[in-house]
Amino acid sequence: MVAQLLHTNKEFLISAIYAHNYGRERRRLWESLKSIPNSGLPWIACGDFNIIRFLGEKFGGSCPTREDMEDFNDCIDHCSLHDLNSVGETLSWSNNSRTGDLKLRKLDRALVNDGWISAFPASFVKYKSQNISDHSPLVIFLQEELPNGPKPFRFFNVWLEDLSIYETVERAWKEKVSGSPMYRITQKLKLVKEAIKIWNKGIFGRVDVKLPVIRRNLEDLQAQVKANPSNLELREKADDLKEFFILTARQEEAILRQKTRNNWLTRRDTNSQFFHAAVNARRNRNNIYGLQLTMERLVLTLQIFSMLLSTISLAS
Repeated sequence: MVAQLLHTNKEFLISAIYAHNYGRERRRLWESLKSIPNSGLPWIACGDFNIIRFLGEKFGGSCPTREDMEDFNDCIDHCSLHDLNSVGETLSWSNNSRTGDLKLRKLDRALVNDGWISAFPASFVKYKSQNISDHSPLVIFLQEELPNGPKPFRFFNVWLEDLSIYETVERAWKEKVSGSPMYRITQKLKLVKEAIKIWNKGIFGRVDVKLPVIRRNLEDLQAQVKANPSNLELREKADDLKEFFILTARQEEAILRQKTRNNWLTRRDTNSQFFHAAVNARRNRNNIYGLQLTMERLVLTLQIFSMLLSTISLAS
């Protein structure tokens, strides 16, 4: 079903899931999900899938068959879906046994595609209390993206392809610093870091900003060549710009690859769209939406905090 957010008119695809108890019947649902055409819309499939993905998603009782779990995971992989970041106790189903064998399972979940993460990067699903039911209700939150604060310095390996960085590092390292050997090393590293940041901003540049500009210029030049194919100077400029565009695209791919830490894809083809989605998915997983402490942990935390305040008072 295609839905629309009232305040933004943003459209997305939602699939409400209520899977069968038997694996053979669930396969019909998996095939139906696989047959959904890729419309490019953000897609969320949520509800009761009646099967776990991994053995760690259960407590008590017998294990489901490996075939049933493989069928479910194969469907998820085929549809390019992954679990939405969650808050709360994810063992969402219980047989509510008082005296017998207590069984807990993660049968309910929210699965989303890359388009969903791009459209709603800070979204998450909250598992609420079961109350009188045997299932936990799921609530999907589409809140604004959380502020990440200042980003830590990260060195990208692709920078080493530009020879000017070596001169920048050498010049910064040769700056005179006084003090103990360890202090001089730490200060020199800080100087190198700041020099590289200035070099990156002024010389190397942000490839994600440069690439669209180069693409537009290349398209304009190629259009001029088609309009005047006998102009050798235009054709040479277009060829040079095309090589520069390919180089910049590879640099962007290498940076995104390093951000996502996915090293198993080859660099023969451009995988930038995949890496962009992976970066967004990692950001979604890294967001912290809430913390829950037991009373014992809360007391311990307060004690540690009190000790730190006492130490600060004595030091002052």
